[in-house]
Amino acid sequence: MKNSKSKVLLGAATLAAAVAHGVPAAQAATATIPMTAKVLAAIQITKTASMLFGSITESGAGGKVVLSNIDTRSATGGVSLIGGTGATSGGFTVKAATGVNYDLAFTAASATVTNGLGDTMNVTGFTLDGGAIANPYTNTAATATYKMGGTLNVGAGQATGNYTGNIAVTAVYQ
Repeated sequence: MKNSKSKVLLGAATLAAAVAHGVPAAQAATATIPMTAKVLAAIQITKTASMLFGSITESGAGGKVVLSNIDTRSATGGVSLIGGTGATSGGFTVKAATGVNYDLAFTAASATVTNGLGDTMNVTGFTLDGGAIANPYTNTAATATYKMGGTLNVGAGQATGNYTGNIAVTAVYQ
């Protein structure tokens, strides 16, 4: 029994000596990771002008009316422009965070206008500020203004009437 007491005392003395001499303990390190978030104002798009192709006549051969982004129009084929009924380019504004990229898109490559009696024409070739959409766009001010054009495809023997329709434009942050 004395021998086991001696062993316990010797073990305790060895442990005390080891602690006194600085046996290294487990090492730990901590890092701080910053977190950020930027909340942007919701992007907004607002129509400023409707696309008005103006009054036309059709000679039976069909043709096209091309509306530019600067409120001018031209006709091809059997379509004639009637004076005094000016053309207006479509227009819209985008309100977005300054300096943040966004994409613009027409929701379809073409749109249909109808006279309400089942007669239709297609509008194709939409342009934005005189050319194709060139994403991305970045507002340098709080609001940017865009003008759009397109081509009205008039069929041979197109029925008379007031034709209306819509094309949607979307704006999405990148």
